[in-house]
Amino acid sequence: MQKEREKIKQMVRDNKISSGEAESLLSALDQSENKAEENSVHSDADSLHLDFSSLGSTISTLVNNFMSNSSIGNKGSKYLLEREIEGGYDLEAMNIEMEIKNIGINITGHKKENIICRAELRIDTEEQSEAEEYFADALSFDGSKGLLSFSGREEIKSGTINLFIPENGKYNLFLNSKNGSLNIKQISILKSQLTTKNGSINLSDISGTQHELETKNGSIFFRGRAERIKGTTKNGSIKCIAENDQSGEIDLSSKNGSIKISVPDKISSRLDMQTRLGRISVGLDNPEYSQKTIERAEKHFIVENKVKAGPEQLNCKLETVNGSINAA
Repeated sequence: MQKEREKIKQMVRDNKISSGEAESLLSALDQSENKAEENSVHSDADSLHLDFSSLGSTISTLVNNFMSNSSIGNKGSKYLLEREIEGGYDLEAMNIEMEIKNIGINITGHKKENIICRAELRIDTEEQSEAEEYFADALSFDGSKGLLSFSGREEIKSGTINLFIPENGKYNLFLNSKNGSLNIKQISILKSQLTTKNGSINLSDISGTQHELETKNGSIFFRGRAERIKGTTKNGSIKCIAENDQSGEIDLSSKNGSIKISVPDKISSRLDMQTRLGRISVGLDNPEYSQKTIERAEKHFIVENKVKAGPEQLNCKLETVNGSINAA
């Protein structure tokens, strides 16, 4: 973690954080290293297991706390803002685009036909009217193009956006946040590109075609169905629960974190699993499976499971450096 330590020291030199805040960050990294050493297990003379699955969450929490307690995160006043958009748009292919800093995003499907955006934002102004103006300027909607977008203004320093959209629609999501978690649930997504630097990415009860999920310091969770799922994190764990009618490709990778995947009982699957410093465990014991291990090295398993009368195959590629892989 030498690179992380150097980055923290550079932030002090650049006056971005205080020496006290730097000590807290360095202490958290020390705790993560100590925990990893305490949990290390020698399965034989040449294998070493290290689990960094909580590192991403630790760093993400520290960053969020820093933003909340620092002069940057606390600059301005906190406002509760809301906008409602009624009908007049095509729900078959709507685009939602957000390019923001230090803001978390929650998108939830609801049974209404309107779109509601509720935000709790810290804005660099003391006037309610100015805060509403900044919010209205940042949030734009074009019904003719089917585009809802939010672009952070310099005056908006931090906060959370809660977006409620019709659950019977189909959406393309393009969300990018520097320091904030992305939480999506109960909608149908044609395509998603979700990126955050310091924060988790969570998708629940999702259906769709293609998902690209990427975070540097945070965990990834997916539960739903899609033809292709790609999840990448540097410091964090990944968990994927696929639906029974899932098929296609799942590609998950983490540098410092564990990977866990739940494979549907009624689908044939091929799992390519590889770790450098961790364990691999496979618990696919459903009687409908006819399991075949194609390749088995110490840290690299390729397992194929055929269902007697199953539909199209699900191909999974799971890779981590410092973490365990579990398929069940």
